[in-house]
Amino acid sequence: MRRGSVSVRHMKCGKPSCPCQKDPHARHGPYYSLTRPVGGKTQSRYLSPEQAGVAQKQVKLGRRFQEQVERYREACERWADEQIGALPASAERAEKRGLPTDLQNEIVQEIEVLLGRQSITDLDLEAVEMAARRQALRLAARALQQPLNSDTSDHVGPELPCPCGGSAPYHGRREKTFESVLGPYV
Repeated sequence: MRRGSVSVRHMKCGKPSCPCQKDPHARHGPYYSLTRPVGGKTQSRYLSPEQAGVAQKQVKLGRRFQEQVERYREACERWADEQIGALPASAERAEKRGLPTDLQNEIVQEIEVLLGRQSITDLDLEAVEMAARRQALRLAARALQQPLNSDTSDHVGPELPCPCGGSAPYHGRREKTFESVLGPYV
């Protein structure tokens, strides 16, 4: 018994004048191969016709064994579920995780102190969060922009040798703008 599959192939050869190049029925073979998983990779090997017959039976037995193991596993899970179902259920309910109420109230009080009580009632916290996120991304983009633009390690001088034998003059850097997750870079 084994995992894998047995396949039969008819192949073309490398000779341009061979009839197998044009006629699919004239291809060479049959060639038998066993393909199976080994260590997370696929491994194949050629088999003789006799070996292919034996391997095909082994693969069939292996599949039947896997089906039996799966049926056994399902039966075990049903049995385990019945054991759990026979026990009394917990009276406690699972609480949704989130900010504890006292921490949430403390944050609201801090915002009220900073902005005043009237402005807290008109405050759209989602809009504040989006604005803070947008500003943080702009700052990160600006912080990355300077080191990226100051890199001149690819500059080799006023002229660059050309493959044709001449030289290509250096005209300077061109500004490029590209969009990233952190915002536009110039």
